[in-house]
Amino acid sequence: MALLLGALGMLFGCAAPAPPRPPSATPPAAPQQANNGKREPAGSRSMASPASDTSGPAAPQGVEAIAVRHSSGSLEVDLSWAISDAGNLAGYNVYRSQQPGERGMRLNPRVLPVPEFRDTTVSAGVTYRYSVTAVSAAGHESAPSAPVTVNVPGSGQGSP
Repeated sequence: MALLLGALGMLFGCAAPAPPRPPSATPPAAPQQANNGKREPAGSRSMASPASDTSGPAAPQGVEAIAVRHSSGSLEVDLSWAISDAGNLAGYNVYRSQQPGERGMRLNPRVLPVPEFRDTTVSAGVTYRYSVTAVSAAGHESAPSAPVTVNVPGSGQGSP
């Protein structure tokens, strides 16, 4: 009978009543508060330890950028960098500035899952400075990478 009630409860989205407990049985463990504010059953484990994602990962290394002028006349800057070895890495953000010493604006609308980016919003004859940050799964952002400078060729010039 309890099996039939449980099946009907699942079918109609209702929970079947729990079978009566003998008086000597230990009460079920209460849920514990997890690090992220969600409740988890007692005895469950979180994959990340509390101290593992409290600050941003290390800044990306080896950032390289190259300006490209296609035969169609379109311009772009292709960026790449070394893969971060942070175990809690969610991805990367790319920033661009035209002023030395400024981080500039973030170019990617969402965190990038791979260590590469193509900037197709560049203008001919302009010098850009790019930096990259790594982002942890908890949203902590690293310090920026060392900036790289790219001179986008002006009209009539080829790739640098």
